[in-house]
Amino acid sequence: MRSDFEDTFALQRLYEKWVVKEEWLVNEEAIPLLLGTDPTTDFLTSEYKQLQNRIQTAISEGDIKTVTGSTETSDHIKVQPAIIYQWAMTNRLTLPMELINLMEFVLKTVLLNEPEPDSQNESGLLSENNDAQQLLGACFAIAASFPEECKNSRGVVKTERVLRLLDEHSDRLFDGQLPALSSTVIRDLVNHWVQKLK
Repeated sequence: MRSDFEDTFALQRLYEKWVVKEEWLVNEEAIPLLLGTDPTTDFLTSEYKQLQNRIQTAISEGDIKTVTGSTETSDHIKVQPAIIYQWAMTNRLTLPMELINLMEFVLKTVLLNEPEPDSQNESGLLSENNDAQQLLGACFAIAASFPEECKNSRGVVKTERVLRLLDEHSDRLFDGQLPALSSTVIRDLVNHWVQKLK
């Protein structure tokens, strides 16, 4: 039986992979992710059907802006992750905290600070999304490889120790190219996740 920590860790890794994508297929990706389910697994539940009906209604009424347009066949409608997330929050859906925390971070540090999109800016946004994903992945690698070095003498994981280990192993973790995130953003992101289990 999996522990709460293992479930949380698995969801964090799942959402790290998905929140940086530019688009989600509504039925195959967005709905399972909103429900805390891996889109690659079997997710056809009664809860899925209920949410699918709500989202299809919202799309047809123009409450959710789609990428490909609501005239496409339902299996191929795409949405931007931020759009469907904001709709879900506005409509008070119960979402996994791991999704909320990561989406809020992405919205605050990447999406909301972007100027109006053009081809150059879109490529910059993709780069920043990849930087955030790369940083989170590096943190997991540090936690898995150096669990004791992340903790103080009382066994508490400390942000400063994680940051020091990231710095010490940056060449291997980032292939010589550090994420293009400010030191403040990096510290805030690491500290945010370190504090989660305290």
